[in-house]
Amino acid sequence: MPIYGFVGLMSWLSQGGSSRSRRRAVCHRFTIAAQVELLESRTFLSAVAVQSVAVKGGGGNTTLIATNVESITSGSNGHVNLNHYSSPSPVTTLNWSGYAATNGQSDSVTDVIGSWTVPKVTGKTTAYSSAWVGVDGFNGNTVEQIGTDEVVNAGGSTSYSAWYEMYSTGLLQPQQDITGMTIRPGDSITAQVRYVTTGAYAGDFLLSIVDSSRSHDSFSIYESSSATQSPLAQRSTAEWVMEAPTVGTIAPLANFGTISFSNALATINGITGPINDSDWQSFRINMTNGISTEARTSSLEHGLRGSRFSVTFVTPCRGVSDIDAFFDQENSEDPFGELT
Repeated sequence: MPIYGFVGLMSWLSQGGSSRSRRRAVCHRFTIAAQVELLESRTFLSAVAVQSVAVKGGGGNTTLIATNVESITSGSNGHVNLNHYSSPSPVTTLNWSGYAATNGQSDSVTDVIGSWTVPKVTGKTTAYSSAWVGVDGFNGNTVEQIGTDEVVNAGGSTSYSAWYEMYSTGLLQPQQDITGMTIRPGDSITAQVRYVTTGAYAGDFLLSIVDSSRSHDSFSIYESSSATQSPLAQRSTAEWVMEAPTVGTIAPLANFGTISFSNALATINGITGPINDSDWQSFRINMTNGISTEARTSSLEHGLRGSRFSVTFVTPCRGVSDIDAFFDQENSEDPFGELT
């Protein structure tokens, strides 16, 4: 779903934000000091594994998706960057935490891939978290994404599921639940969103997810932007996100402890690289309620299989209100604690 700052959230609610289904949404973000200038950009990512399995795609078509990231397939120019990094810019939002990457160009992202371990969520009241990889949403009005939901239900019971979505502000398509997969805490997930450039499905998105903890538990589908989105996909950013999803409005964030992402790679303008490749700009995203941090994203680490990072749920302070805590820090250069 979109990423919301204060202006973006109020605008969405004023238009009668739908409560018909849980959805991901596009992102309007802000920094600690001021709103980040909106980028006109397109980014996408490409990486696949040596091991693959056959799964059913849209219309019963069979395709191949990664079961783990053992090697990297480069972009169209054969260039794979793993050693040249830039420094991510810090950004805060109301519903996203994680990382985003962009080179400031439209139609530039062709692939994004990442892995994570499904976290166990806890609590006694209804709350949600969603882990996913995708294209767009950090800037613009569409998101093409696939991931897992981790939900705390009233009374403390929990539920876990897989889903995908081709979201747009015009059609407001809700998420599509992947009912054929079983998701449990501790499962190892690899997900990928690829823009197809050749063959019978050229111009479509291939959304794939594999649970390598369960034999042959996987899903893949081709989706057309023209059939599901208005406006059309921009392909301007790549994302690896832990989110508080929208359920009518931004839902309470479930206590997920810490979630670890790995094997994070993107392909942008034919170059495959880690999140903070020097050929594009990257952003480290922390989630805030406007007063205090709710989810904090770690710095990046790197290996032969791409970037690694974690996102940690921040337990609310007890014994003092968030407002009081904010004004106690009002003279601080970093009142939200985002620069540490």
